[in-house]
Amino acid sequence: MSAVVGVLALWLLCGATMAAAEMTEPRKITSAAALKPGEGAVAISMRHQTPVPYTMHVFFADVDSPDRVIKFERKVGLGGLRRMLARSVNVYAVPAGRWRMISHVGGCDTILSADMQCVQSAGAAQFPTVSATYPADWITVEVVAGGYTDADEIILEVPKPAASNAGVATPSISDVLKSFRFKHRAVPAREKAAFEAFLTLSPGAVLVADDAVSDITCEQPQNPPKMQFIPFEC
Repeated sequence: MSAVVGVLALWLLCGATMAAAEMTEPRKITSAAALKPGEGAVAISMRHQTPVPYTMHVFFADVDSPDRVIKFERKVGLGGLRRMLARSVNVYAVPAGRWRMISHVGGCDTILSADMQCVQSAGAAQFPTVSATYPADWITVEVVAGGYTDADEIILEVPKPAASNAGVATPSISDVLKSFRFKHRAVPAREKAAFEAFLTLSPGAVLVADDAVSDITCEQPQNPPKMQFIPFEC
């Protein structure tokens, strides 16, 4: 499958957004010695409550210089769709600054505004993908030059079904997929033991809005779903 934005006008707007941003993809590191001047270490896990059949991109913008953007991604990879449900903590070298989550998008490696959506195409068929934008205070990661920030985990959560109301229109698939949100969860210390050497560095902070705290209570899914867009339950 290939990823395209649905109509030409949206594609042009998408391209203009990318051109205005200074995009950096943090690199994985295993020791503080790998940090360059002006960088800090950030430990973070990125996973999903439901399998999705495409790479997920999450974008953070510098609070003080919004044109500076960093991107984290989670690929399907070996092991199929259910692999995306598993926690995977990595440490990244990230430019110093305060980075706030601004958006996520599946399948399209670009920043989309709230009225845009990425579309996967397979022959004549087209399918919208998961995407969303976030308020300014959703999740903010403070990165200190030469320091270490434990950002724990962001997990893409499926909203709980709303009670049915007579006369209320059923939301479209596109609207449902735009309602998924990355939220923040703590990661048990035992799963970060490999990164204990970073704890000697100056600490950074993570600020999380009340609505951005994860509703998921279990560490791992008990019965991982085999089909896409079916969320695991605790």
